Amino acid sequence: MLVYNPDEVFTRGDRTLSNDGGQRWPGRGNEPSVIDIVMSEEYKKAEVKAYDFGPDPDKPDYSYLKGDITRAYTDKVKNHQRAFVFLNFNNEQVPAALIVYDYIISSNKDFKKTWLLHCVHEPVFTGNICTVTLVDDVKKYNGKLVNTVLLPQNIVWNKSGGQGNEYNVAGKNYPNRLRNDNNSNDGANWRIEVSPKTPSETDVFLNVMQVTDAGNNTLLPVKRIETGQMTGVQIGDRIVLFAKNGNPQNSPINMNINGAGVFKVLITDLGKGNWVVTGPKSPGMVRNDQNSVYFQATAGDYVIIKNNI
Repeated sequence: MLVYNPDEVFTRGDRTLSNDGGQRWPGRGNEPSVIDIVMSEEYKKAEVKAYDFGPDPDKPDYSYLKGDITRAYTDKVKNHQRAFVFLNFNNEQVPAALIVYDYIISSNKDFKKTWLLHCVHEPVFTGNICTVTLVDDVKKYNGKLVNTVLLPQNIVWNKSGGQGNEYNVAGKNYPNRLRNDNNSNDGANWRIEVSPKTPSETDVFLNVMQVTDAGNNTLLPVKRIETGQMTGVQIGDRIVLFAKNGNPQNSPINMNINGAGVFKVLITDLGKGNWVVTGPKSPGMVRNDQNSVYFQATAGDYVIIKNNI
């Protein structure tokens, strides 16, 4: 995530670098020499807030990681919460998806925010969907990544890259210097950039990336869903929710599920403790140790309530 403050100056050692809107360089970019420096406040850039996976620990349906990365930036960022959810569909056509949720507040609404994704081949944009295909008979590559942007709702796409422009920052290209002739030479030749059309101090980014074979055009349906205090995605038979304000929730969650079959539901950003799920297919009490609950449900109305006993 880039947050561009036009007055920010980036330095590494005695050199001034281009302003790309990125993260700060601890210690002016100098490598720490002892562990005490590494563990100092200067080098603290992130904090893990929650993590979970399951229900089968050997072959989990989902893996969840939530972090606070506010300190990765200067004071141009007041708050940045980022969550990742990896979904294993056990499906040959679409084996997996990665969901990335960003809740970010800048100190100035005019500091442009840009969500980045690096790729090897040129991306193709269609509406709110971006596709990157990689086929290489020599390296045996035959894959495709399809990213659906659900938030912001009004976005500006941009792609940057290509020959001689692979690592362009503010009009200057910084080519990748490969150190070994035997490496795979898969430098990130292109950048996908997503920004909100309207500037705001607070922005939410919700991206859903499906992976499949290059020739497969059958993907899982993706749609954004909302409750009063939660937002998220329904993709295939999975539902994942995040708090709209990025903070753990302790009030009841009211959720409606539409569609046939059984859905696997992951609700993140919940206060720790026992939660009770009631509805047409109710699992009852669900233990929450990592700010998340996971259960199966059919179509209907559900209420998830924290049990304070």
